[in-house]
Amino acid sequence: MYQDSPYSVVCGQEDYDIEEENEDYIDDDRDLDDQDETDEDTEEASETDMGKSEEYTEIKEQIYQDKLASLKKQLQQLKDGTHTEYNRKVKRLESQYKERLRLNIIYKDYLTECVERDYILDKKAAIKEFEEKKTDLKENLVADMEEKRKMIESDRYSMELTGDSTEIKPIMTRKLRRRPNDPVPEKVEKRRKPPPAQLNYLLDEKEIENDLKAISRGKILTGNRKPVVTQHYNTGNIVNQHIPIPIDTVLVETRIEDGKLLYERRWYKFLINIVP
Repeated sequence: MYQDSPYSVVCGQEDYDIEEENEDYIDDDRDLDDQDETDEDTEEASETDMGKSEEYTEIKEQIYQDKLASLKKQLQQLKDGTHTEYNRKVKRLESQYKERLRLNIIYKDYLTECVERDYILDKKAAIKEFEEKKTDLKENLVADMEEKRKMIESDRYSMELTGDSTEIKPIMTRKLRRRPNDPVPEKVEKRRKPPPAQLNYLLDEKEIENDLKAISRGKILTGNRKPVVTQHYNTGNIVNQHIPIPIDTVLVETRIEDGKLLYERRWYKFLINIVP
């Protein structure tokens, strides 16, 4: 009922001012209370931090002691040989060691087999080479001996062919018994043995070899020759000189086959005098 009256307006304004002042006082009180509470919280927080640091130190000490005890326990287990991790690693190392030994043995056996195989191959190669060289040496020696044999036979045939004309055969003499009334024969000097046949070759050795080869092959000799003078002593100690046939005349075909001589289309054996 007093709303429209001036008193009501003034009173209303005053009430409003009083309320504001009261609020200011309340706020100041609140600030003081908050400050007091803050100081108390700081003290409590400092006390809490101190308690936490002490608790943390105790926890660290406990952890250290636990770790130290664990290490001592593991050390004792190592000494006793009952450490689980140690035994596991040792077993693994032993397994690796055994595997490595096995591989080394296998590799050694492999190398041994390779060396033995190479040794066997080298031995076989050496034996084969030895046999081949021995066979070659034998064949070469046989060929050389065969060649020498042929040369000796050719020389023998040539000497027989050229030596028939100069061969001196001993003269057979007949001795008679002396009769009682016959006078004693005078001593007569024994006839000396004739000297051996001497051949004086005026040809070169090369020409002689060519002539002998031509004779042995049955070829007709051609070319210029030097005169050959053959001297020998007969039973009457008379020197005979044989002058060869001139080169211009035709030579008779002569050759040797199977140990026989072909002369004037007739075959003769050796050691038989040929009288032209």
